[in-house]
Parts: sequence; structure tokens; C-alpha cells
Amino acid sequence: MDCYRRDIIRGKEKVGIGCEELDQCLQGGISTKEICEISGESSSGKTQLCLQVLVNTVCLSHAHAVYFHTEGDPPLHRLEQIAKSMIEKGELEYSVDSVLDHVYMEHSFDKEEDLYHRLVNVEELLIRLAGSDAPVKVLIVDSIAYMFRDLDPNAMTTALSTRSGFFFKIASLLRKYADVYNLAVIVTNHAVDLFDTEQEENTCSNTFIESFPGCAGLALESSGRLLYPALGLAWSNCVTTRLFTSKEAVIDESGEINPVVYTGSIGRKTRIGAGTDSSMYPQGDLCGFDSLEDILEARLPEAELLEVKRILFGQNVGKPVEKLPVKESATQHAENSNIDLKSFQFTSNPEQLRQPRVVRIGLVQHSIKAPTTAPMDQQRQNIFDRVSEIAAIASECNVNILCLQEAFHMPFGFCTREKTWCELAEPIKGGPSIVLCQDIAKKYGMVVVCPILERDESHCDVIWNTAVVIDEHGKILGFHRKNHIPRVGDFNESTYYMEGNTGHPVFETSFGRIGINICYGRHHPLNWMAFGLNGAEIVFNPSATVGALSEPLWPIEARNAAIANGYFVGAINRVGTEEFPNAFTSGDGKEAHKDFGHFYGSSYVAAPDASRTPGLSRYRDGLMVAEIDLNLCRQIKDHWGFQLTARHAMYADLLHDYVKHDFKPQIVVQKKDKE
Repeated sequence: MDCYRRDIIRGKEKVGIGCEELDQCLQGGISTKEICEISGESSSGKTQLCLQVLVNTVCLSHAHAVYFHTEGDPPLHRLEQIAKSMIEKGELEYSVDSVLDHVYMEHSFDKEEDLYHRLVNVEELLIRLAGSDAPVKVLIVDSIAYMFRDLDPNAMTTALSTRSGFFFKIASLLRKYADVYNLAVIVTNHAVDLFDTEQEENTCSNTFIESFPGCAGLALESSGRLLYPALGLAWSNCVTTRLFTSKEAVIDESGEINPVVYTGSIGRKTRIGAGTDSSMYPQGDLCGFDSLEDILEARLPEAELLEVKRILFGQNVGKPVEKLPVKESATQHAENSNIDLKSFQFTSNPEQLRQPRVVRIGLVQHSIKAPTTAPMDQQRQNIFDRVSEIAAIASECNVNILCLQEAFHMPFGFCTREKTWCELAEPIKGGPSIVLCQDIAKKYGMVVVCPILERDESHCDVIWNTAVVIDEHGKILGFHRKNHIPRVGDFNESTYYMEGNTGHPVFETSFGRIGINICYGRHHPLNWMAFGLNGAEIVFNPSATVGALSEPLWPIEARNAAIANGYFVGAINRVGTEEFPNAFTSGDGKEAHKDFGHFYGSSYVAAPDASRTPGLSRYRDGLMVAEIDLNLCRQIKDHWGFQLTARHAMYADLLHDYVKHDFKPQIVVQKKDKE
């Protein structure tokens, strides 16, 4: 037995394999909340290990297991033999029938679509058993490569694209199940020959091949050949840990013949390979992870992780932003409904003359809940149902101010330039979205920021992009219209509405002074500044933005605004890929397409002291709860003196001159020497 592991994921539960040496190497077994691949050539023991895991899960972890067998007859007899053997040795107290009763087995798959749809259906079982004494702890797919290996190498591009789509849907679904239901997900994979003459001369069992796509940093010698896992780099990006099984058998002390097993975690160079971009992951994950923060948590040792977080996320009053405990009922509600609930707290330094001004804010991100071809009232109602559910969880978390995402009540159809989406515009008084949010505000005693597509019935039915502020009694406090309208890529919003006319209002609520900088306004520093000049303590940024366009900007802009202006910022982005029935173009040279791109979520809260929370999921509905002390705003202003040193009058003079038609830039030109 020769095994190694480059790093161990911390803070996970372990599921034993049933091989003492291998479990010891893995520090207790395979971790939950990750995807483990068992790779090797045919008859190298992959299925045997899977069956041992099934028995160990039932008998030692006292849990259920799900087993998808994609190739040939299911190994039910072998499973019975393993259970019987362990029982006869006195290793188990269960009966064979009891073991089998706790294993849910699916088999006989013809297409990858079949596997995907059966994986979707199994979530009902995961939910049903999640709160029981024996939840599902392991999900196995044996094998993943079988579903893809019959593809004709000369297949048309469309066929390849379709299959790749299902490939990443399956990978994303497995990642979701691992994260949400705390599962150890195990998949088996085939191994194929590696033809690389430079490496063959120095081949050994632990050779690293960092440059070969799909090897995940590890070469394996089996049956005298150099092998690497099938499916290449794309699949390796979805896997956390890889175990190789080899036919280079060894004889143990008891005389039994066992396969050699090598293990290794996926290295950074192959997990996010050169040329890889987020468009490879149509379901919205990042290489199989929920978010960037999850990648850091999984890949970095503790000491390095603390330093990376200190720089990327800052420190609140000299320490990392701490998690905020919330009611167990809220956590359970979120888990059962597949809602990414995260909660954190920002503190301030104690003062002698002011008591802490503690407020809890909530940010809501969600996807659409019906196809864009469904009746519009159904599309809207399905969203209403989801938002109502998330609002209930926010109430359980004692949220005081809840902000929804931009145009929350509808698909972001403004890319299409089709005017049918105007039907979902509504008046501020009596509009269905406003009524919903008024009911939520009254029911839970929270202020609700309700961003809608507004129909201004008093002014010839003109449409605006508007955020309505509703107080905790359900009364409309006021509204703000979007100041800056994009004209970039598929953001064809000026087809529907133009720049707002409400200035930069700040609303004095019972819980603090709030402003709303809608979406594209976050790219304009003066827009942020104006809310600060008007006294905002919290500025919400309800948005709808896609990864290919703005994701590198997303973690910077709201955080920078909080620092520069001395207030808290709640940055909210919707999630999901919204496909429309008719293809559209945007004059940017791209071929006609039917979707905007992926709305990447990642909502977060930033504080004036440069600290921030991690982001919510890139592809799941979510609720970010942050407990903030508004005293921090003044403390940071006093500390840095940005407002004191801002020189507003100087810039006012510059802008006064700049907006005139005869403005001349202040450029100093180098004088040429006389000849």
C-alpha cells in the first residue's frame, strides 16, 4: 500500500472506506462536503471499495447510502457477501437485510440525461431523511465515465456541446448535494493510457505530471502502463480528492492479495487550469465549489488561509469578521429549502458617551422560479412564494432591514429588447410586488427595500427602474429611481427606461439612515459619494450582473465605496441563467443567443473599516444576515479623516467648469526647444 494526500480538507465529517491503511492515510476516511473520485483501469477494485463504503456507512455511521450503478448488472450479490463477511467476523451488529434496507440502489442507465434526471429525483429522498436518525451520508456514482465514453470523436459540435452541458449539470448537482446535505460523494472513473515519452523514462508510482491536462498532478503505473484518469481537465476541476487503484498487487501479512491504492488531492495547477474560465460551468459553480471563499477554505492550510483572509476580507476592529449565531430553526429551514444562509457580525470599539447602535440587515438573492415562457402571472407568483419563504427565515434571524435584488419580481428580460416584459411593470401604490413587501414588513416588523420595474401612471405610464422603501409598519416611506443606465453588452435597459430623477435620497428609518444605489450606479464613485454626503449609514446595492462582464469588479466596488464614504454597503446580485424563447443580439459582434449569461450571486456586506463578509453562493438562492454596529461609521471617519481631507470645494469648482461646453482640460504641454 502506497498512498499520500497533499492536503486534508478541515472541519468535515469522515466516512470510513473499510481499509485500515487507506482510512489512516485519509485521516479517518473520505470527507463529507466534497467529491472523491476512485480512478483505475478495469478490475482494479473500484467497485469493491464503493461497496465497502456502503456497508461501513450503514453499520458504522448508522446512516443511509445511495448507490447509482451505471454499467451492467448491479453488484447486489457482492454487497451481500461483503456485509455477510463483516458480520461473521463480528465487525458488525447489523443483519444483512438491515444493511440492504439502508442502501438505495439505482441502475441501468442508457444516457447521461437519464443519470442526471435520476440524480435530480433523489433529492426528495435526501430531504426526507435529512432530519431523521439515519440521514443519507454517502452518494456513489459507479461509474461517471461510462455515461460519456461512447461519444463519437467525430461528433458534431452541437452534440459535444449538449453532452458537455449534461456533464457539468451532473457535476454541479453532485457538488450541491455534497454541500447542502453534508454528503460524501464518491464517483468512479476509468483510466486511460498516457502517451508521453518524456515522462515514461522516469515513471514511478508517485510521479507528478503538473503539465498534462486532466492528470490532476498524478501519474499511475498499472499493468506496466502509464495511466491517467479519463474525462480530462474539465472533470478534474470538479473533484476534490482522487484515489487511484492499480493492478500492481501486493500480498499482505495474512497472504491476501490486495490492489495498490494511491491517493492525491487535486492540485491547484490542474484544478483551475490555464485557459479555464467560468463559462465552462453553466450551472454557476466555480470548479465545483459554491464560491471563491469555499475554494480558499478547501485548498489553503490554516496559517496561509488566515493571512489571505486578512488581506482579501480585512479585519473588523482588529480581528476577522465573526460568524453570527442564529436560531437552529432558521438554519434548518434554510437547509431544507436549499437556501444558502450565512450570518456574520461587525462590531465597533466601545464608547463612553454613545451606546452601540446594533442593526441586523438581510440581503436576498434568488433565481427565477418558472421558465420565461410560462404565463407572466405564474412567473411572478413563483418568485413571490420564494421571496416570502426567505423573508420568513430572515425574520427567524431577527433581521431589521431586508433588501431584495434589482427587479426582483421578474426575469431580467431587458436584454431581449422585447416590450412584452413591460407587462410586469407596476405602480408604486397598489402594485402586487409592493403589496407583498408591505405584508412582509407588517408581519415581521422589518423595513423592506423592494426594487421593481415601476409604471408611473401619473406621467403617461412611463417606466422606471425603482426601489421602494417600506417601513416596519408596512407604510411606503419613499422611493428612488436608478441614476445610471448601462449601455454595454446585453444590458439593453435604455430600451425600457432612462436615468432616474430622484437624486440621492437617504431614508431615515427606525433602524438607521439608508440609501439605495441601484446596480450600474456602483460603477460611478460620485454616485456612492452623494449618498454619503446626504448622511447614509447603510447603502444597499441591488443588482443584476453576469460573470463574463463584471465579476472581477464585484468584490472591489462595494467594498471601496464603504471605505471611501464611511458607511456599510450591502451588495446584492441575483443568481441563475435565464433563457428566453427568442434569440437576440446586442451589436457587440456575438452570435445570436438566448441567455444573458450567468448571474453569479455572491452577495456580501462591506464595512467602512475595509472588512467584509464572504459572499453567498454563486448559483444558489441565499440570505446574507449581518449584524452591524452603526457607531463604526463615525469611528472610521474620525480615524481616517477622509471626509475632513476630501477638498469638496476644489472638486466642485472643477465639475462646475467641466459641465460647460467651453471647458478646457488642465493640461500642461511640454515646450519644444527652439532650434
